[in-house]
Amino acid sequence: MVNRLAHIFGILTFVLVFTSCDIINISTGSEGSGTKKSEGGENYESYKTLKIPYGHIPPAGKCKIWIPGKPPGRQAAPTSCSEAKRNVPANAWVINRKPGNNSLLEVHKCGNVPGKIVSKETYIIDNE
Repeated sequence: MVNRLAHIFGILTFVLVFTSCDIINISTGSEGSGTKKSEGGENYESYKTLKIPYGHIPPAGKCKIWIPGKPPGRQAAPTSCSEAKRNVPANAWVINRKPGNNSLLEVHKCGNVPGKIVSKETYIIDNE
């Protein structure tokens, strides 16, 4: 019985450790809560929920590696998107303005393996 409980505990620990880095809390208080409308009529959450200051969003045609929890002034400079996606560290993001629609921010999230994007989300840049 003790051996079985230890085995279950080990499995639960393994699952928690290897999935927790993909669970990113992007909620904030009153700033940026709710969804906004883009000019295309689709609903997008405000980029402000990501806690990325507007001045740190890369210009059109460039990408930026963003490490959640790292101070904005310590983040990498904008670079080419291919370079950013190739060099993104584990659990970091590659952010860029959506091609063809500079009012949208694409966030490509890297999982546990550096350089491997596992998901993409789109947010509206709602304070230009």
